Amino acid sequence: MQLDERQQQQVEAIASLVTQPDRSAIRQGVELAAALGDQDVFASLLDGLTPVPSGTQFPHHRRFPTPSRATRFDSGSGNQAWLDLAMLHVLAASDLPVRTKTTSIVLGTPMRKFSEPAPTLWLDGLERLSALTHLDLHLGSNDRDLDLGALERFESLTHLRIRGGASSGEIPSMKNLQHVDGARIRFASRAEFPALRSVRGRVLSTEPLNPEAMPSLVSVEARDGVNLVGFSSLERLWCARGDYEILGCERIEHLRVNASSFHAPDLRHVGVLDRLGESVVVSQLETLGEVKLNLASRLSGEFPKGTRLADPKVVLFGPAVTDLVNVGDLPGMEVLLMTRVRDPISLEPLRQATDLRVLDIRNSPGITDLSPLVELPRLEVLVMTDRDRDRYEIPPELIDRVQKSWRLTQMTTLTKSQATKQA
Repeated sequence: MQLDERQQQQVEAIASLVTQPDRSAIRQGVELAAALGDQDVFASLLDGLTPVPSGTQFPHHRRFPTPSRATRFDSGSGNQAWLDLAMLHVLAASDLPVRTKTTSIVLGTPMRKFSEPAPTLWLDGLERLSALTHLDLHLGSNDRDLDLGALERFESLTHLRIRGGASSGEIPSMKNLQHVDGARIRFASRAEFPALRSVRGRVLSTEPLNPEAMPSLVSVEARDGVNLVGFSSLERLWCARGDYEILGCERIEHLRVNASSFHAPDLRHVGVLDRLGESVVVSQLETLGEVKLNLASRLSGEFPKGTRLADPKVVLFGPAVTDLVNVGDLPGMEVLLMTRVRDPISLEPLRQATDLRVLDIRNSPGITDLSPLVELPRLEVLVMTDRDRDRYEIPPELIDRVQKSWRLTQMTTLTKSQATKQA
């Protein structure tokens, strides 16, 4: 790109301002560039910048991609965090085609040496990135007063991630926002989020999440407690630590509870339950689709009396299972998979599992006594390896039921028809 002498001088003057680790200087440089309105000057400043390719897919809870650095803003020095911030504000002030192609940015930096100066973030002006859908904010100690209210002007934003815990700002009403993920999430009082589908992180809002403000919300992964009032059903609710009160919710398709207390008095159906703590209160629970525990899950609570399985299966998968509690009391349990159980565990609760047809205990040294299985009238298939057969003293009544080579191709999605066919 060929610039005349006057334009070259303008570029150098603006560059001397926006490359300083100083908020006021950067603002002054951006305002000067905007006042000139010369897109050749902007093009020279941003030479080498490449936006994130359109159509890029990435999980909403991971670090979002950001444009590659323009040559002038790539120093590799301790000022790099400031240069990245300045570059994005220069980009937003321009009318270059690259501005309308920028869909994802990261403000702040997750990797900064303590000796490097921390940038002070600001959002004003970035709303001019009209195609921006993903915004990743990494807040530092200088960002306590960051005004998140400016986000209300980010009309195209669909994904917001807030890392770090400095700012006490509140997220304002945002009509197109679909996903929020953050270490500290505060929704402004009476703010509305008509398109919001998922919330993930630590929710510090004092008001309960409710369908009046968030009519599209279907997924909540919270830690340190949260209250939800009025959602009749949710696709996902994962609770870690803290106190939870879930009022008015009758159906949850995927529930994971590892919290200090969990109170859901209206809950009647759970599609998949993959963790259950001792302090869980689900007194009205009527049906379960599946109990599925993976390597990190545990089962320490009891199901309410009368709870039945909507599908004929329970999956207890992995060494985290230490107690079957009242699993045997679940009517309709026909298939039970317990593989790689390491800790000592008793099968006594299964004496009541009168519907059980298929039991898989392969590679489970924690199971030693098979005598409770003798009383199961419908047990047809007991799956174990040759090594398991040598380990157990198998009661004579079970000898004919042991299957040495019975293979399950998809254990976690085994259906009644598949179990019948393979048995």
